[in-house]
Amino acid sequence: MTFELELSTISGIKILGLGGAGVNILKSFQELSLNGLELIALDSSALSLEKISLPYKVQLTRGEGRKKGSLSLLREELSPYLENAEIALIVSGLGGETSALYLPSLTRILKDLGILTIAVLLFPFHFEGKMRRNRAESIKESLEESADAILVFPNEHFYQLYPDLPLVEFFSRVNSTICDVVNSLLEPMLYPSLINLEVSTLRRILEGAGEVMIGWAEESGEKRALRAIEKSFNSMSWKKEESRKIKRLLISIAGGDDLTIQEVSKICESLTYRVYPEADIAVGAVTRENFRGIIRLTFCGIKSLGSKLSPKPLIEERKRLW
Repeated sequence: MTFELELSTISGIKILGLGGAGVNILKSFQELSLNGLELIALDSSALSLEKISLPYKVQLTRGEGRKKGSLSLLREELSPYLENAEIALIVSGLGGETSALYLPSLTRILKDLGILTIAVLLFPFHFEGKMRRNRAESIKESLEESADAILVFPNEHFYQLYPDLPLVEFFSRVNSTICDVVNSLLEPMLYPSLINLEVSTLRRILEGAGEVMIGWAEESGEKRALRAIEKSFNSMSWKKEESRKIKRLLISIAGGDDLTIQEVSKICESLTYRVYPEADIAVGAVTRENFRGIIRLTFCGIKSLGSKLSPKPLIEERKRLW
């Protein structure tokens, strides 16, 4: 069943929430009211879709009924929502039936359409059992051929951070964190920026990236830039010992009208110093009215050069480094 609703003008950046966890995270994106994004909810549960108010929703077929469908049918259902898409982020939990059935197919459809495809994935808790975690790992590995970039957020990390929170508040924190990280990466393309990021630049950095290392932090007060740098290197998916292998780096900085060029310079120089000396680096910096006194730093590191970024001298250097 597809919800028959009139389509409005579709932008170049889509965020697709797949399954229960993905649809719930879309609700956090709704609260941000981001300009230039289209949110698309996909789930096999009609109840889940009814609980989110979006013009773009697709109910996926369950179980045996899915076997009668095909990749081409799913592509046909999605095509009205993907018109003019340049970037698509698929947000999904891992380990469940919906992600197992649809996530690999969905990423393949987007990739075949030439859309920069970014998978944003929630990894199961340890208490959910080894079988579910193994299934999640298998799904993630299956995406390496179809998704350009894979961003993994382990639920277990959030559990360690917020072990005593009520369940509703816990998942609200998780969803907000994921939303903030993704928003930070896209902000320099969505708002007037001091240092702009173009869609073509994001594609150059993230195309064919595989699983990426992520760092992020938000700080205020004295020496906020320095503290944001150190805090970001302690993020859950940034591995300090792997930093020198980073060949592509995307840096996004957000602040208020008090953000200084010295702070931007310190952050970029500190990050550049830690990665591969000839890394391809892209920087975006944006100011927001409600960010006065605050610096938010987000960056993605990729260890591969990418097929379009492999001049011969760097290929030889990469062989020695690895």
